[in-house]
Amino acid sequence: MQNHKLGLLLNPASGKIKKQIAHIRKYLADIPELTVKELSSTSKLNHELDVLLKMKITHLVVMGGDGTVQSVLSCCLNNYPAKKIPQIILVPGGTTNMTATDLGFRDVNTGLKMIKELASGSNQYQTIDRPLVKLEASDNEIHYGFFFGMGTIASGVNYFNQHVKKSGITGEVVSAIAAARYVLKLFLTPGDSELSQFVSQLVIDDIEKKDSDIRLLFSTTLDRLLFGLMPYWGTNSSPLHVTLITTSAKQLWRSLWKIITQRGASLSEQDGYFSNNSSRVNLNFAGYYIIDGEIFHTQNQNTLKISASEPLRFVVP
Repeated sequence: MQNHKLGLLLNPASGKIKKQIAHIRKYLADIPELTVKELSSTSKLNHELDVLLKMKITHLVVMGGDGTVQSVLSCCLNNYPAKKIPQIILVPGGTTNMTATDLGFRDVNTGLKMIKELASGSNQYQTIDRPLVKLEASDNEIHYGFFFGMGTIASGVNYFNQHVKKSGITGEVVSAIAAARYVLKLFLTPGDSELSQFVSQLVIDDIEKKDSDIRLLFSTTLDRLLFGLMPYWGTNSSPLHVTLITTSAKQLWRSLWKIITQRGASLSEQDGYFSNNSSRVNLNFAGYYIIDGEIFHTQNQNTLKISASEPLRFVVP
């Protein structure tokens, strides 16, 4: 048995949590070794995180969805050295929970059980070291997350946030609803400007890409995305999975099926498909992009530099 000191940041407005918030609060209140801070607004995040870290906690629990995880871990890495950040537990409580799911968490109760056992001194759980995607904008703003995306992906998430998220449906079902709309648009109106993004420059690992019209581009440090997809086929050991599809890509529907079924390695860059494990991506454009489901927008031409952060240590079931 070990002495563990846990601090928890809880977003009570997250999709799955708000449906059972009374049960969660009661469960957490019965764990005396746990300090809970509720995030009523993002403006309090810096203060609440600082309080927990000054308590010398051994584990930082984040209970919320992908957006909450992105905000908390960005705050951590923007304010503290990676070696000063305690082991992290991600409890999936949001409308979408791609990050926590990739680390092995399936529901809130799995996370609650782990919290209680660790607070009691249990050491039965394993850990995994995982870097995040680090995104630096030319205005010196830095964000961290596990998934960066633009083009059709950003349009789909923007639609999801505006029209689907408020439905109250949570989990991968609600993501499938938004994705289905854009799959249909690709089939019916492939030339729709909403399905692409012009970039004035794109450089991946010091190699400039010629095609400036992007159907989609993403970079992630996750092993699996929503629905368990692994839409990348690089074989080297660099930390960022990067996949690019241009608007001139040939045989789009047949190729998308290959990508979904993990046969993307047969596709060629000459035909508009590229995927590799990379160390850095630099691009210059004006438009929407996402980090872990959170929408960002640059109105003027802006250079984004994407790389991998130092690894953080996560406790997994």
